[in-house]
Amino acid sequence: METRTAVRRGGKGLRGFEAAPRAECVAVGSELLAEKTETNSRFLTEELGRLGFDLRLKTVVGDRENDIEEVLSQALHRSDVIILTGGLGPAEDDLTKKVLARVLKRRLVFQEAMRERFQEASIAQPRLKWSERQALIPTGASVLPNPLGTVAGLLLEEGGRIVIALPGTPAEVEAVFADSVRPRLEERFPRRKGAYARILRTTGLSETEVAGRIRDLRVAPGRVSIQFASGPRGVDLRLAAGGEERGALQALDAAEATLRDRLDHFLYGEGQQELEEIAGLILAQRRLTLAVAESCTGGLLAQRITSVPGSSRYFDRGVVCYSNASKTALLDLSLRLLELHGSVSREVAGAMAEGVRFISGTTLGLGVTGIAGPSGATLTKPVGLVYGAVAGLGETRVEEWRLEGDRRAIREQAAQRSLDLLRRMLMT
Repeated sequence: METRTAVRRGGKGLRGFEAAPRAECVAVGSELLAEKTETNSRFLTEELGRLGFDLRLKTVVGDRENDIEEVLSQALHRSDVIILTGGLGPAEDDLTKKVLARVLKRRLVFQEAMRERFQEASIAQPRLKWSERQALIPTGASVLPNPLGTVAGLLLEEGGRIVIALPGTPAEVEAVFADSVRPRLEERFPRRKGAYARILRTTGLSETEVAGRIRDLRVAPGRVSIQFASGPRGVDLRLAAGGEERGALQALDAAEATLRDRLDHFLYGEGQQELEEIAGLILAQRRLTLAVAESCTGGLLAQRITSVPGSSRYFDRGVVCYSNASKTALLDLSLRLLELHGSVSREVAGAMAEGVRFISGTTLGLGVTGIAGPSGATLTKPVGLVYGAVAGLGETRVEEWRLEGDRRAIREQAAQRSLDLLRRMLMT
């Protein structure tokens, strides 16, 4: 995943598309881990969608400082707006402000106005517990008044990102959002009235092949337009609809459902999701581990996998074995296997995946070998011939790809196809 700068409305985002600002929600509280439905995130999802945000993730995290810090740090890497709920009260396990200050490198300072507000509330409600911790605010934070309670919200800006912390009580979340959060987001991220869009991402098909699959598509004529943007990693489709919100969103939903049916497993994500992020989420959720063995990609696979924050939870190692000697020394491949089939072959790709899985002791092994060019081709093995393999979960799956372009494009496509092979195997 390449380093991205924050995208703002009116700017160009993914491959020239006008990008929606990215948002995610984090619900803080150990008690929420056992709940089937976490209502604050559901409310915020609906509100952010109406404001035109590309919602990336909803996360529930318990009351542990390190866990909250990890989630917040990752969110700052990928999203323009992060909204946290819970953990702002006076109790010892209310850690949101403390973690916010540490991650954003701010001091917690005592605000006299906040102390007075809480003391007044304590007099009016004798059962209300007062703690000086409630008047500690990270430097540079804007206080968001809470019309229904004593725990105010906070808004901070860092590196072009906006971090918002709200109380945990659902009614208070809704009140603070309506009074303070929505107006600020509308001002900061203005959207053309009546313009609605979303991006779907595909890999493994050319633009011509994508167009062929949807050529006869007729969904809400005159309402939904579809544009293509192609690159080495695949073809992205931008769906746009105008008019009244409800009708436009219904048209987009219908168009997306049809496209998902037509494009099947070639459609892997939406918005700005990358394959390494999607595969990483599945690996982490299933508590699986991965190692990779690369030949033609020369470390590109490991680079993309480890660019995802938190990838150490599931990624063990990457082995670049370019020569036949390195394949035998590092992966214990049979010299006879290499002589019999050649280093670029279905058999060797499978053996590479199995070998790196065995030496690392991981759940899964991913192997890739091919001819990136411009030299190295033979009559039977042209430039662009690549084999990818995944070993583990009771099978070894190998695929052959015929890729086009220069050396850089072939290497990029080989890494993308390998990650997609991993994703599809994890989903079956």
